[in-house]
Amino acid sequence: MNASFRIDHPLLATHDIEGLREQFIALGFNMTAIDKHPRGTSTSLAMFEGCLIEIMVIYDDTLLEAVPAREFRFGRHDYENLQPREGVVLTALHGINSIGDAQRATTAGFTLAGLLEFGRDVTLPNGTKDRTKTTQTLLPNRNSRVCRSSYARCTGPS
Repeated sequence: MNASFRIDHPLLATHDIEGLREQFIALGFNMTAIDKHPRGTSTSLAMFEGCLIEIMVIYDDTLLEAVPAREFRFGRHDYENLQPREGVVLTALHGINSIGDAQRATTAGFTLAGLLEFGRDVTLPNGTKDRTKTTQTLLPNRNSRVCRSSYARCTGPS
């Protein structure tokens, strides 16, 4: 398992999630079905032991302000960073205890943008239904991009 603050996953934003997902599949990656976040984004994952690659598209720009963490809006952040170019819009750092990680980050001099807890139903590459449980501590950097300390793992078959 990754130690705290190692890379958990990059989030790659695209205007064509189906096309990018097919490119990943052609390269040999097993991709999850495309699922929706309540903040107007859809994602598909290439999952590995202890990390993943997440690809994302905006499916409904009227939901971009939903699910805030203090002043931070994931959907809005993803949308604004996708406008100039496709590519990595944020990087998730692995954490095993978001509250403890937040305290360590604050002690190290970081200013936190907020804490966000959520889960969602997913379909794994083998077709099994599951549910994620995620707690995220949001750490803004100088370029208005975000690194997030997260614990996002499936809780087991439904």
